[in-house]
Amino acid sequence: MKVAWVGYIDSDNDKWYCNELINLGFIPKDRTNDYVDLLDNRDFLRETDQYDIVVLCYIFNIQSKDDQRKLTKKISSKWRVSDLSTTDNWKDRLLKAKAQTIIAIGEKSEIAADYLNNICGYSQNQYKFNIKSILLQCPNFCVYEKMS
Repeated sequence: MKVAWVGYIDSDNDKWYCNELINLGFIPKDRTNDYVDLLDNRDFLRETDQYDIVVLCYIFNIQSKDDQRKLTKKISSKWRVSDLSTTDNWKDRLLKAKAQTIIAIGEKSEIAADYLNNICGYSQNQYKFNIKSILLQCPNFCVYEKMS
């Protein structure tokens, strides 16, 4: 089982919610992890690897280059946005990953359920509530399952 963890995962809190996904049965304990992060010069949207599960972890979403330039001056050096980041590119790359399960975690300003909406060939189970005790204070936690 190969799992892509896409986005910045470094702090103890990040590791905690990753463990929660495992404890809740969304991710198997026996797996190979692949951490894909722009900070490590790895852009998921440029790569072609395939996975059994893809987890999108709080990936910041900026709609335009102008917004990106303005915000880059204000945000932490730990935040990056791919220059390929569009809704269509994310959906296309997720389809090419051929994952059985896609998990999107984030808020309104991130690549999550509200941003992705429907992914062709996947059923969507969206949890729109504060799952503070499970995954920090994430209002958008969505699991996409590949339809047969």
